[in-house]
Parts: sequence; C-alpha cells; structure tokens
Amino acid sequence: MERFWRWAPTRSCSPLMGNTVKCSGSKASTIRMILRWKGRWSTVSKRRHKKGFQAEAQMLRKGFKLIFELRPRLFPLGVCMAVLRALTPFINIFMTAQILNELLGARNLQTLTVYVLVTVLLNWFLGLASERLVHSRNEQMIPIWVMQTHLLSKKLMDMDYPNLEDPHTHQLEQSVYARCMYMGRTLWSLQEQVENMISGLITVVVSVGMTASLFFSPAVEGLTGFRAFAASPWFSILLVGLILLSVFLSMRMNIKKNEKIIKLVEDEDFNLADRLSWHYQSYLEDYKSGKDVRLYNQGGLIMGKIWQSAGLLSAGMNREGNLTGRYNSLQAALSTLVGGLVYLFVALKALLGVLSIGSVVQYTGSITQFVSGFTLLMTNFSQLRSMAADFGVFFEFMELPDGQAKGTLPIEKQEGGEYVFELRNVSFAYPGVEEYALKDVSMKFRAGERLAVVGLNGSGKTTLIKLLCRLYDPQQGEILLNGVDIREYDYTQYQALFSVVFQDYKLFSLPVGENVAASMEYEEEKVEACLKEAGLEEWVQKQDHISRLPLYKDCFDNGIEISGGEAQKVAIARALYKDAPFVILDEPTAALDPVSESEIYARFDTMIHNKSAIYISHRLSSCRFCDDIAVFDQGRLIQRGNHEELLADTNGRYYELWNAQAQYYQKNKKAPEPA
Repeated sequence: MERFWRWAPTRSCSPLMGNTVKCSGSKASTIRMILRWKGRWSTVSKRRHKKGFQAEAQMLRKGFKLIFELRPRLFPLGVCMAVLRALTPFINIFMTAQILNELLGARNLQTLTVYVLVTVLLNWFLGLASERLVHSRNEQMIPIWVMQTHLLSKKLMDMDYPNLEDPHTHQLEQSVYARCMYMGRTLWSLQEQVENMISGLITVVVSVGMTASLFFSPAVEGLTGFRAFAASPWFSILLVGLILLSVFLSMRMNIKKNEKIIKLVEDEDFNLADRLSWHYQSYLEDYKSGKDVRLYNQGGLIMGKIWQSAGLLSAGMNREGNLTGRYNSLQAALSTLVGGLVYLFVALKALLGVLSIGSVVQYTGSITQFVSGFTLLMTNFSQLRSMAADFGVFFEFMELPDGQAKGTLPIEKQEGGEYVFELRNVSFAYPGVEEYALKDVSMKFRAGERLAVVGLNGSGKTTLIKLLCRLYDPQQGEILLNGVDIREYDYTQYQALFSVVFQDYKLFSLPVGENVAASMEYEEEKVEACLKEAGLEEWVQKQDHISRLPLYKDCFDNGIEISGGEAQKVAIARALYKDAPFVILDEPTAALDPVSESEIYARFDTMIHNKSAIYISHRLSSCRFCDDIAVFDQGRLIQRGNHEELLADTNGRYYELWNAQAQYYQKNKKAPEPA
C-alpha cells in the first residue's frame, strides 16, 4: 500500500463520532462515497472477536501452533539463535572487565593470556554456532511465507461455492492479504517478534544479574552529606524503585498505545478505504480493462478515487505513526533517564573508591545492554499485541465453515449410462435475498437426452444448473440421482458427472493445454483434437505445439491474445476434454449473434455424440436439437414438451418467444448487423 501514499492529499481527515468524518475540500465527496458503499461492503471490523489479553494470547497461540505444524524445528532453532545473540555481548563485557582488573592489579601474564584466549575462543565458537544456527533457521523460515499463502489458497479451494460467493468472505480475504500478507504481519514476522522478545528478555535478566552486586557494595566509612547517602543502601533502594517504576510505566504506555492502534486499524472507514484503493487500482493494472479506461477517458476518474481513498488511508497511517512516535519517544526518554541515573550511580561509586575500573566497564556495559534489551522487549511486545489483531482476521478467514455437507456414497457406474435426475418441489433463494430464484420446481430427465432450458433473463435457468451441479443446495425440496438424494453422494465423484460451460466461464494465463485439461498433466494429442472439434482447426494448424503456448500476456511475454469467439471455443474444448456423461452449455454464446450461435449449437450437438446435453439459453437456437424443452418464467417451470408440442400452444410463452426470434433462424435470411 505504500505506493498510494505519494498520491495522498496533504489535507487531513479525522474520524469523529459514529460514521462522521471531519474533513475539508474534496474529502467530503470521499466520505459520501464511502458511506454509500457501506451498504454493499460489510466491514470486517464487525468481527465478534473477544477483546483484551486473553483474545490476543489465543490468536498468538494459534499462530505458534501453525508454525509448529508447518516447520517443527523453526521455533527451537529461533530460540537458540536468540539466546546466543543475547549472551554474546555479555561475554565480551565480562572478559574485558577481568582483563582490565588484571592489568591494573597483579598483572599476571599467565592469567592475562588465559583471559585473552578464553575471550577469543568463546567469540570464535559463538560466531560459528550463531552462523550455523542462522543458516539452519533461515532454511526453516524462508518457506513459511509461501506455506501461509498456500494455506489461504487451499482454504479458498476447499470452500464451498456459496461461501466463496459470499461478499463477507471476499472482503475478509482482502483484509487478510492487506493486513497480513502485504503489511508483513505473517507467520514469518510472528517468529521474528518472539525471537526478539526472547533475546530482549534474556538481555534484561543477564544485565540485571551482572549489575546486582553494584547495589550491594560495602559501605564506606567516614563520608558525610550526599556522599554518605550515595554510598548507603538507601540510594540503591531508591534507584531500584525508579527502575521498577520505569518498567511499570513503559508497560502501561505500551498497553495504551496498542489499544489505540488496534482501535485505529479496526476503524470501519479505514478498512473500507483500504479495500476501495485496491479495488480501483485493479482497473489500472488490468490491461484488459485498459481499452475502456482510455476510450472513455476514465483515468482521471479512477485516479481521483484512488487518491481520495488513499487520502483517508494516509490520514489513518499518519495518526498511527504519530501515536507510535509519541509513545516511543516517551519510552526512550524514560529509558534514557533511568540509564543516566544508573550511570551516575556507577560514577559516584567509582569516585568513592568502591569500584575498580574493570567493574565500571562491566556495570556500564551491562547497563547499556539493559536499556537496549528493555527497549527491544517492550517494542516487540507492543508489535506482537498489534499483530494479534491481524492474526485474528487471518484465523477468522481460515475458520470459515466449508458449508455444504459432503456425502460419502460412491457414484455407481450405470450400464449404458442410465442416469436419471429428478427435482421434487425444489425452491431456492440466494443467501441474503428474500425472493426465490426457483419456486417449487419438479421435473425429471435421463441420460442420453437433449434438454433445452429456455426463458427470459432472470427466469432461473442458471440457478437450476448451479443446483444440479451442487454448487448450491436447495432450501426446500430435493434433487435425486437414480432415486438417491444427491447430497448423499461423494461430492467430487458427483461433480465429475458434469462438463459445464457457463456464460461467465474463466480461462487462465496458463498454457492452452493446461486450460483445456484443467491439469498440469495432459495428453497433447487429445487437447489438439478437442480444440479442432470445438472449431479451432485453423488455430491448431497455424501454431506448432499450440498446447504449450500460454494464453494472454498477464504472466508470459509469449502469451497469445485470443478473441471472444476463440475463448468460447477453448472453453467448449475444455468441456469436451473432461469427457463427462453430462454436458451443459449455460449461455456461453450469448455474446454472439443468433445465426453464429445456432451454428455453434449445431456443431456442438454433433461433437458430444451420445452424451446427455442440457442447453441453457434465452434464445431458442438450441431447441431444434433437443428432445425435450423446459420453459422457465420468474423461477417457475411453466411449460414442458418438444418443439412441435410447445409451438402448438399458441397461448404459451414458448410460442411467444419463438415468434419473436423466428426471423433470425429462417433460411436465407441474414441476421441484422450488430450495432
């Protein structure tokens, strides 16, 4: 998201009570736009997470559990590395102090030699051990980001279609990528934060241990006034009290800072502006939409929307930065003050003759480590708490229910492909919609038949196919296959019965062969045969090894751009390659003129041989090839029969539709040119 900040206006917006935002200039239009979108985008910030330390600890525990599952050796290696990183400075501090004391004391050459050798050997050994640990830890660490991305992708694949189509799921996924993956709040960063905390904690403990004797040094006789007080235990007690007070204040400041940052990150307007920025940015990044953007001069409009959204994001990020800077400055000042007092204490002890030069080096070095270790501990503790909120979003997405129950009954292969489907009083409404898309539909059809499902747009034709393929389950009634509710069958085996070409089919920026076979492994000859059957003979003959060429130029420089008609034929070739017993065409040719559509249907009817076929269309070119025709209107099945029977009913909807479109199917009559 950093790329947006340079576009952000300098004028600021700040949230007030409720949904109101105080802003100036063009920001007012931004807020009105955001409030209008709120009805369409349910905000992720309404998650029902428990608040406080308990919820944060729960999210972090889940994160560590996931790390252990993905890379069991990573955490132990990270702990060992953190321990070595924390201890190494103290070895040098301690050994330097011993060498100085010996130089200013007995000056025993043998003792000095031992000290120097021990220092060199310890540094050499710890350096090698640290290097080896870093290498082993990085081998475990580097795949973590890829694995976390894979988990998100797998969750989307395992999710049932109703959940996948739910806007809340889509928005939650966007928030996961924005707050976790793009902002660096990943399992990788969780591991690093904990390693830093362990290192900081060990640094604090060891530094306290190495300076503890400073506070219990023997009293000095014959001192008066401030010198007497500085040498007394009371001064030590006062200093320890100040240190404990600074620790308490630092922890309180971190808690307050995190509460405010979490509140800011979960702000509804902030989250919505984040999603809108990416939403508008996608228009500019997608070269396929570039034609419309340029022809209609939409660049200024889209850039303005991005700029406005980024302005709100920038304002929110500035508030977070100012908040963090203010609290960090206070913590730094507090740590510096305490460190300065301890340095003063050491200096006074040295002036009074209580400490040797080596002890001064040891204590000052330990105090320096204490300040840096305590800062590291508090900073990472703060970041860990704010990270817990982002992991809450990640695990909310990962714990979304898969939805539909999966059956276990195997699909028995019928002799001669005798499959019989029956819908009994089926009614269905899409989630969040009150009106039923299908209403009390009952019908039966069997394998080997050609069924045309016709009706006006919005009559329920595509919904029927989604239910038949078990992308959705009906709220009322049941769908049977050979007398058994389809929900009882194994989900994967059941869906293997269908080859479907939807109107909004999708081809990917992958090699043609992988698009057609829907797999990385495919038979090149079979792919080319299916492409030829789908009407792409010239295409196949023109290109050597057409299966290996990637579609489009999104990912590959040698990608081939294809027309809408060619894309439709590739989608049909994919249906042929699957070789399923039921083939369904759900208006994939709606963009073509009626004559071209009729030709494609005629060819497709020949291609599928003796397979079952269901043709979905609001145009009637497919009806001539079908044994049976079902007419839908406003979600209801209103007519059923063959072409002649339905035409005989002059009061029926089919007769009305046919006569309205008949001019396009009369021989020797040219279809009107597209406008």
